[in-house]
Amino acid sequence: MPANPSGESQSASTSGSDSNAQERPPSLAEQASYRILWEKAMDPESKFVHYDRGAALLLSWDDTCDELKTKEEVDQLAGVFEDAYGLEVRREELSHEDRPQSQINAYLANFVKECESRKEHVLLIIYYAGHGWSDSSEVDETVESRETPRRRKRLKLIANTSHKFAAELDRNSVMWESAEHIIHNADADVLLIFDCCNAGLIRRSGKHKRFEALAACTEDARTRIPGKHSFTSALIWALRKQHQQKTRFFPTSTLLRIITEAPDFPKDQAPLLVKRVSSPDDISLNPLYPDCTSPSLPRPEQSQDANRVAKPNYLDLRLHCETLTDGEISEIARALRKTMLEGALNTQKIEFLGKNSIWKDAYWDPVSKAGARFLKLGRENAQRRIKSETESTLMTEHLNVAPVTPDVSGSAEPDDSSSA
Repeated sequence: MPANPSGESQSASTSGSDSNAQERPPSLAEQASYRILWEKAMDPESKFVHYDRGAALLLSWDDTCDELKTKEEVDQLAGVFEDAYGLEVRREELSHEDRPQSQINAYLANFVKECESRKEHVLLIIYYAGHGWSDSSEVDETVESRETPRRRKRLKLIANTSHKFAAELDRNSVMWESAEHIIHNADADVLLIFDCCNAGLIRRSGKHKRFEALAACTEDARTRIPGKHSFTSALIWALRKQHQQKTRFFPTSTLLRIITEAPDFPKDQAPLLVKRVSSPDDISLNPLYPDCTSPSLPRPEQSQDANRVAKPNYLDLRLHCETLTDGEISEIARALRKTMLEGALNTQKIEFLGKNSIWKDAYWDPVSKAGARFLKLGRENAQRRIKSETESTLMTEHLNVAPVTPDVSGSAEPDDSSSA
């Protein structure tokens, strides 16, 4: 989808020598594909949360300004969510009559107010279809720079890129970062699904509940317009496939992988899953079946939601090696998974951050300290476990010794022979 009304190119420059091209780090799209490969090889055994209620808010633009004509695909997705997954679906269309920012703020606030719950496990899905534009009008104050100030990229949602609408672009656009604050503290797990260019600009921000985003592409890429090659078409295909296979539960990481396997989905497009909260488990979806009875499914009070009741250990892994192949990455994932399941590695999940990524030197000191602390905690836990097992063994041996029965016969007077 065209994403920048100003006409500025958003693609990275490909000029330079062949040696520079060989030394460049993997692109964001390549990194996304590596993460999909890693998740498939890691084959996580998620502890699925049973949701008592699920609701989906589908956002798009009305016909008067929707350049991409997304209505047909959004209608199809709404049908799948309702019929195959039993979600409460709400459709809201943004227009240019009132400020779109005010409209989306109201839609999100009402959606959260009417659907969240402190007594139940609730899943809220927020889907958007339309244009996405990388806005860099704001200086990133979190990064110190002695030369040119660094611009912070933010995701802006718009309906139309034609010059006809360019004059009132600021008024008729939505800054997603501003709207998202409304749903940050919802009493629910939240899954964002954005089919727009630059969708990868949805950032991480740690919160106390599961908050994930399924983006059609990375922050520097474009996605296809509505049609058989679009991300939404692949999403619908993946959801229907899981329903037809009668899959009871599946995590968002599995959904992402199946989307990339859709027959008409472009091989050069790399969707990604952004996780706001590091958790051993992903948000899960469960299809609805006519014969589905769920007394055997764990109720919320019976299941252990590690993200709410505990602070699970997790490990973020970044590989720095020019020569690693896809097969070797998969082998590393399987080996670490085996080590983790055997209990030799004190963690519940291993996230793959990237391959051959370039970091500033200043980053390595805190990272190395954190890694050393993680290993130290692992050794301490192992030592405590060994000590506990040893004490338990000694106690068992002590209890197995026959006790000496005292002589209680005779008078209560003390024995003269034992007196001082």
